[in-house]
Amino acid sequence: MSDVVVHLAISNDFDENRFLSTVEAFAKMRIDRPACQSDGDAPDIMVKTISGLSGAKKAVIFQDRSAAAEFLSLWRQGRSEN
Repeated sequence: MSDVVVHLAISNDFDENRFLSTVEAFAKMRIDRPACQSDGDAPDIMVKTISGLSGAKKAVIFQDRSAAAEFLSLWRQGRSEN
């Protein structure tokens, strides 16, 4: 199975803090569910920062679509709360 990559634009410190909060919430959610615990061969999530002329982006890499969908749901939820 191939990885699922989600790209997010991070344009300011507020977005960066919200991103870090989303990653933390996602990790806690995955740890709390035994069915989601990794079998040890690869992490549930990896993050790369990509710098460019238009600002920073985060490439968030998941092992499967369901994990990516859960993360994006948390990300969007955080955006709508602010």
